[in-house]
Amino acid sequence: MDKIVDFFRDRRVELAFSFLTPIYAVLTGILAWLTAGFHLRPGNAPCMFLLYLLLNILFCGAMIYSRRMLPTKFFAIFPYAAVLVMIVFAFGNWWLIVPAGLTSAIAFFAAKNAEGVKIILGTFYLIFTVVAVVGTMALNLLSINFIQSDDHPVILKNRMSSYSYDSKKRYRIVKYYDGSSREYTDTSYFLEDGSKDVHVPFGTFERWGGCRWLKSVKNQTGTDVVYWENHNKLSKLIVDGEELPQSDWK
Repeated sequence: MDKIVDFFRDRRVELAFSFLTPIYAVLTGILAWLTAGFHLRPGNAPCMFLLYLLLNILFCGAMIYSRRMLPTKFFAIFPYAAVLVMIVFAFGNWWLIVPAGLTSAIAFFAAKNAEGVKIILGTFYLIFTVVAVVGTMALNLLSINFIQSDDHPVILKNRMSSYSYDSKKRYRIVKYYDGSSREYTDTSYFLEDGSKDVHVPFGTFERWGGCRWLKSVKNQTGTDVVYWENHNKLSKLIVDGEELPQSDWK
């Protein structure tokens, strides 16, 4: 036991652990970037959340332990900025936002920075957290959407989970169904490039950023108006009964 205590009292060990802080800052930045242009599709949601939670706990412990070291003091400032981006683009996915938010906040306040720096940046983060939460809630209530593709809104909450792929499993047709009104429904078809997806343990971030709008149908009944005709390794994209040239979708 004494050897373990002496090990963790070693300043070199503490310095080594402090370099996990810039790694965490980079990882939260990547996660914020993914939430801004990708749709998370868990393959095994409980395992994904457990792994994600465990990683946040481990990083949090490392940053608290190394709070006196310069790398931790400097890089602990940045992760919460990425959390603000996640609040806007992943609003409602609290299982994704809360662990990163708590870890970032704890690391920020635990780091042995000057109190003036903590007060100023802490106030800044608090104000922008309120703005991000209230602003995003207001936009959702007013049905205002700033995400567009070919001048058509991409409303992620309307994304349907069943996709259809071309024969090479690269391009997919994704439907967005708006059934908020009994009298009016809208089905929009978008084309996404699956080769730009990012695969993570127990899930996939599917790239919707850069998708192409194909067709929107009001009060659709019956079969889809956008679909694939797959023959061996060749695929035709059919829109309203006509083939869309490959040059327009590849």
